[in-house]
Amino acid sequence: MIVFLDQVMVKSKLRRTETFVRGGNNKKQWDIDRFEYPRPGVVIGFRTLSNGESEYSSDEPIVYHPKQYFKALLVVLDEKHKPVYVLPEEVY
Repeated sequence: MIVFLDQVMVKSKLRRTETFVRGGNNKKQWDIDRFEYPRPGVVIGFRTLSNGESEYSSDEPIVYHPKQYFKALLVVLDEKHKPVYVLPEEVY
């Protein structure tokens, strides 16, 4: 079980992507970016992320509709870069 301030080795990170669909809702999802080699890091938090769709209208605010929820770790890889989201199964 991973807890706050645990030192871990990270195999990948999550990156938010958006697919534009003309005339429909844009799909937003988290994709995995794999590292060539595992990187050391420190767990500084836990988050619930979601994949879903954004609904755009010309005169209304953007509305996000989540479709799938999942847990992620917030991990600091070094002091010069912002923390990254990592799936729990991608750390050891």
